[in-house]
Amino acid sequence: MGAPVDASHSRTVLSQLPLASRVPSGLHETDVTLWFTSTMPRVKSSLNVDSSVYSVAFSPDGTTLAAGCFGQIYFVDPTAGEIKLKVDYRIFCLSYAPNGDMLAVGDQGANINVFNSQGEKLQSPVRGHTDVVTSVCFSSDGKELTSGSQDSTVRNWDPATRASLS
Repeated sequence: MGAPVDASHSRTVLSQLPLASRVPSGLHETDVTLWFTSTMPRVKSSLNVDSSVYSVAFSPDGTTLAAGCFGQIYFVDPTAGEIKLKVDYRIFCLSYAPNGDMLAVGDQGANINVFNSQGEKLQSPVRGHTDVVTSVCFSSDGKELTSGSQDSTVRNWDPATRASLS
């Protein structure tokens, strides 16, 4: 396994929001709010969840909003504002693959798990960080997964094999 990149100056890996006309929010609040950027600050929809929201991400086709909370992942229909699915999992961050078939989830146990759109774990966890995984992001072709951690490292992974690329 290659050496991780020292990222002590930054603990964030950013992901691109595919639907620039809508912005989800909810960090450390107990509701997920979807805003229209053209009419801000008007609210499109708001959905109350059970605990603090740590991360939100749209599926690439815009049909699902994943909201990662302290103990759950909510899969939400952003048009209807209704929960499609709730999966019990202690998350810190999440990100969809560009084709929408995978959702990478960083957790407080220094692991990354990959789920499908039905909320099922696809494989065993990706391991290599030594502290909380604070950010995850897929490359534009979906062949690499980048993660950042409170261990002050950024790592690159092959999401199919879970092998380290850095």
